This record gives sequence, structure tokens and C-alpha cells, in this order.
Amino acid sequence: MKYRSFKRNNKNLSSAEKLYLLAASVGIVLSIYIYFRLTSGVALAIAGIVMSLSVVLGVIYPFWLRRNPSTSVDLDLTFLLQHMYSVSTGSPPREALFECVGRENIYPKYSPIFRKIFKLGKEWGYSFPQACAFVANEVKNKVLKEILSRLSAVLAIGEDVELFIKTELDTINSEFETQYTRTVEASRVFLGIYTSLLASSVFMLANFLLLAFFFGGSIRMVITSYFFVLGTIASVAILLYLTMPPEVYETKIKPMPPIYRTIDILSVAVISISIATTAYLAFTGRTSFYILGEVLIASGAGFLLPGWLAKKIEDLIREIDDFFPVFIRSYALNYETLPNQAKALRPLLIVELGRLTRILENLYARLLNSIDPAVAWRMVASESRSELVHRFLRIFIDSIERGGKISKVGASLSDHHNLIVRLRRNRLQIAKTFETTTYIMQAAVVIINIFVVRLLYGFSSILASMQAQIPTNIVGPLFGSNIPLQPIVYTSIIFSILTAAMNAFSISRVTPGVSRTFWYYLGLLFIISGIGVMLGSMMMDYILGSTIQAFGNLTA
Repeated sequence: MKYRSFKRNNKNLSSAEKLYLLAASVGIVLSIYIYFRLTSGVALAIAGIVMSLSVVLGVIYPFWLRRNPSTSVDLDLTFLLQHMYSVSTGSPPREALFECVGRENIYPKYSPIFRKIFKLGKEWGYSFPQACAFVANEVKNKVLKEILSRLSAVLAIGEDVELFIKTELDTINSEFETQYTRTVEASRVFLGIYTSLLASSVFMLANFLLLAFFFGGSIRMVITSYFFVLGTIASVAILLYLTMPPEVYETKIKPMPPIYRTIDILSVAVISISIATTAYLAFTGRTSFYILGEVLIASGAGFLLPGWLAKKIEDLIREIDDFFPVFIRSYALNYETLPNQAKALRPLLIVELGRLTRILENLYARLLNSIDPAVAWRMVASESRSELVHRFLRIFIDSIERGGKISKVGASLSDHHNLIVRLRRNRLQIAKTFETTTYIMQAAVVIINIFVVRLLYGFSSILASMQAQIPTNIVGPLFGSNIPLQPIVYTSIIFSILTAAMNAFSISRVTPGVSRTFWYYLGLLFIISGIGVMLGSMMMDYILGSTIQAFGNLTA
């Protein structure tokens, strides 16, 4: 009876389910608005697509997740078991195992579950075996459900909890490695599909433009064609975002170094200047491909500066992650022999640990000056900017406070850290190949797009000059199209900008690294797009120059 009351008090929608419902509601309202306010066929098609996606992704998909519990193993579950194992080495009271991972919501998917077990065992008068069994019946994740059921049995019969959690940790780490490797290898195929779509999209667009030109299309048809192709690329980019597993790389812990604020200010400044420059050129009528290509190159060069600063943070994290396993294992052995945090750290200050050495010197100074060790170690995580360092140090400090066997903890943390870094390197190899291919495809897409647009405009000029000399019954539909140049210039440049932004987003998602390196990839893609715009226009000017002259002589 008590548990049913507790269950009623804690039963509510998860944050993810609330987000799904909110997105579905917004999509349904938007589709209804489009349906009743706009009457064109394209608008009705868009309304139908938005309505279908809202129902499928916002209602059916969450319902399917509830009816089909997850069997996957994510990184947070491995950290949770690592945390419990490290604390269990000190043989603490049973409630400590659940309290250490349930407080502060440190593992968002799992902390509420273990906090519920802790409250049932500590505040509602149940034994911890009973609490584990009750909560296991509600858990949707099959892997966690089985772990809690086995833990309930171990606690009930009094077996060695440390040995049990260690066995579960090794099993889950092995399963995570297999699953992660399988997902990354599968993503190689999906990344190939994405780059192939980039190649095919520009040919789809060329076909749309040719149809609009030869069969009397309007500027609306041209613009719709551009945004149809953009929507296709965007949908695949969203699928890429959903299928690629998230990477634990950069910590959000504060205080954040001033370089982050510098990156944000620079990126906002470049965006503002680029928009202002483009608007000025549009109002003054100076919107040739050459000028807009120069603006793209200048904007890309501007984005490279905040991107380069973000790359420096990424390199710092990568170097610290390489040296951290050696440090934590050595420090744990020193602390086991000499249980004083400052004295155990001192021998490691003369060891070559890259840029981690400077951070450890700061830590040593704080510990000598009697600063709270929790604050001192937190500053290590903040200065390193590594989420792996942040999480493992939190586990390490918890183990010290709970009286754990530090040598065991250090060795286990070091092995766990090495596993994650090794998997990350495998993913990085695939990401680098995808990055290089995307740069090449972006250049090809922009050049072919500008080539086709300039070709059609040249044909339009040639046919207009010959229209008076050719009989109407021979011309047929060739003069049925009168598409103005300026909207096509704007649309083709917007197409180049949006494809560059989507490709930068895809690269930053696939590549394990700092989120702000998006500006670095965007800068490179802008420069490539600007060069492509100018190169495509230059090629067509050279070809059309001689062609128009020849047709002019023929007409004369």
C-alpha cells in the first residue's frame, strides 16, 4: 500500500516525452494553419508532410518506445556501474550505493531510478532488496531491469556486492564496446548515402531548372525546386543526427574559460557583419556572382577565427584524455601508500603528462593552501574541459570519501577511460573520411549549380537576341519562359549557404569534438562555396562569351 502511494507521487511524464508532445502539438497547429491560409498545391503538400511527421514522430514514436522497451547499452550506464563499483570497494552501507548515483541527477536517465530506490529503502521503510525488486518491475530498459533484479537477489542473500557489480561492469563494458563499434561501422554506410545524396541533389536541381526554362516555368517553380532539394538534404541530415551516438567529450562544468566568450562574440560579430554586407549589396543592386562569392570567402575567413579557437580547446581535451589514464592509475597507487592528496600528487609533477602537468601544478597549489579538495578537483575538471575527466574524477573523489580501495579504483578507471578513448579514435577515422568527402562534394554542388544557372541565363540571352529572326512556329516553347536573373542569383547563393551550414552541422555531429568547432567547418565550407561560385561563374563567362559572339555574328 505504501509503495502504491509512493508510485502515484512519482508517476509523471519524462522530459523527453514532454518534448515529443510539444513538438507534435506545434507541428499539428502549423500544418492546420498552412492548410487553411494557403491554397496552392505546394502549400497543401507541405501541410500534409508536416502533419504526418508530427503524428509519427510526436505521438506514434513515443508510444512505440513505451511498448517496446530499450535493450541498448549507453555510456551513462557504464559510468553508473563504474561509480557503484568504485564506491563498493570500501564496503560502505547499502544505501551509499544508491545515494552516490542518485543524487544531483548526475546520470539523467538513471539517477531518478536509483534515487527512488534510495528513498524507498531509507524513508519508506522497505528493505533495499524489496526496493530494487519493486522498481525493477517499472523499469522499461530491459538491461537495467535485469541488473536490478539480480542486485535484489544478491542483496537478499548477502553475497559479495563488490564482486557482483564488478562482473556486471565488465559485461556491460563489453556489450557497450560491441554495440558502439557496430553502430559506428553501420554509420559508415549511412555517411556514404549522405554524400551520394549531395551529388544527386545538384543533378535533381539541374533537371528542375531545365524543365522550368524549356517548358515555360516561373520563378516560383525555380524557388520551390531549390527548397525541395534543401528539404531532402535536411531530412537526411536530421536522420544522421539521430542515428549517430552522442559523444562524451566536452564538459559543461563552470567556471568556463574566457576563450568561450571570445568564440561566441566573434561568431556573432561575423554573422552580423555578413548579414549587413549582404543586405547592403542587395539594396544597392550589386549582386553579381563574383561579388557574392567574395562575400562568402570573407565570411568563411571570419568564421575560421572562432573555429580555430574552438579547435585549440579540442586539441587540449584530446591531449589531456590521452594522459589522464596514466595519471589516475599512478596517483591511486601513490595515495594508497601515502593517504594525503597533496603529498601523493607531488611525485607526479615531474612526470611528463603534456598539458595536464600545468593543471596538476595548479591543483597541488590549491591543496597546499587548504582549499576544499572537492573544489580543487572540480577546478581540474573545469580547466581540462574534458567530460571524461570530470566524470572519472567525481567517481574517484566519491571513492576516497567512502573509504574505497583506491588502487583498485584507479586501475578500473584507467581501463574504462582507455576503452572510451579507443572507441573514439575508431569513430574519428570514419569522421575524417566523411569530412574530406563532404568538402569535395560541397565544391562540386556549388560549381555545378552556378554552372547550370549561368548556362540557362546565357541561353535566355541568346534566344532573346534571336527571337526576332526566327519564325514563331519554329521557336515553339523555347520562348515560353521569362525567368528574371536576380531572384535566381539570390536563391542559388542561399542554396550554397544552407548546404554549407547543413554539411557543417553533419560534420560536427559525426566528429567527436567540441560543439563550437561548427564554426571551423562552416568557415571552410563557406570558403569552398565562395571559390566554387566564382569558379563556376568564371567558367561560364568564358564559354558563353565566345558562344554569344558566334550567335551574334550568325544573327547579323
